[in-house]
Amino acid sequence: MTQRVARSERLRVQTDTLPRLLPPDSLRGTTLNPEARLGPRLRGLATLLEEASDEIRRPPRIARTGRASDGRTKARDSTLEDNGMKIGIIGAGLIGGTLARRWVQLGHDVSIANSRGPETLKDVAKETGAKAVTVQEAAKATDVIVVTIPQKAVPALPKGLFANTPKDAVIIDTGNYYPVRDGQIQALDNGQVESEWVASLIGRPVIKVFNNIFFKSLGENGRPQGTPGRIALPVAGDSPEAKAKVLKWVEELGFDAIDAGSLADSWRQQPGTPVYTQDRDAAGVKAALAEAKRERLPEYRNAANQWLKDFLAKQG
Repeated sequence: MTQRVARSERLRVQTDTLPRLLPPDSLRGTTLNPEARLGPRLRGLATLLEEASDEIRRPPRIARTGRASDGRTKARDSTLEDNGMKIGIIGAGLIGGTLARRWVQLGHDVSIANSRGPETLKDVAKETGAKAVTVQEAAKATDVIVVTIPQKAVPALPKGLFANTPKDAVIIDTGNYYPVRDGQIQALDNGQVESEWVASLIGRPVIKVFNNIFFKSLGENGRPQGTPGRIALPVAGDSPEAKAKVLKWVEELGFDAIDAGSLADSWRQQPGTPVYTQDRDAAGVKAALAEAKRERLPEYRNAANQWLKDFLAKQG
């Protein structure tokens, strides 16, 4: 127990230190130059550190009155359906926990699971309002299942996990590949698109979204439609019906949703690419997606991975 507490505290200190290391321009995401984007790499580090420990660091609580703790109005799109969705989230890290909280606030029925069992998620359930369940139970959600775990954990998901998942349920992949965390995955090192690899392992099509946004932005920076500078998120996938649903859900969470093409095109939003953790508006996201170069993927990944490796080495 002492070792676990010490490890959690070490991760907390690492992530809490990150905002103080970021220069103002990096926080604003003012450049598309991958070599100059120190800020996004630091922000991405916070997410992957917490996902690796499968623990949630909680963003500021949003009151039931619809206002965040800093007084901002909670974003809620006027097109939100009256009937809540049934959502299963596999992974209780930063992104999984943040999505659980936001969707519960929007009136949806949310279940959340991790690899250690629902008994380890009592605090997460209390803070988010989601129901702690097993991975198998989360995979039975009728509307959407979010897979938000480190890439190294995808092959370890139970065999046939989605055999009883409704055929029209949408499966979302939020994952990112960092070899320093995930180990070397040959298929990805050889150029396979990360979400296509995930889809091949779980045996179901996926929609790629929420992988390129820092958890604090996801939890705190949603805004009503029409707000100037509203953050936009890319959404990639092959099913027009499933993608249309996800585009709407992104809007409901307070972000402009950008159709980023097929799942094969989702390499454009992988770690290190110009759109990654930049908090750009719709025009900025479209420009960043177009700027990404397929031949530079190894460069994007290697630069981000090497920076992370060096950073972790400095932490001892």
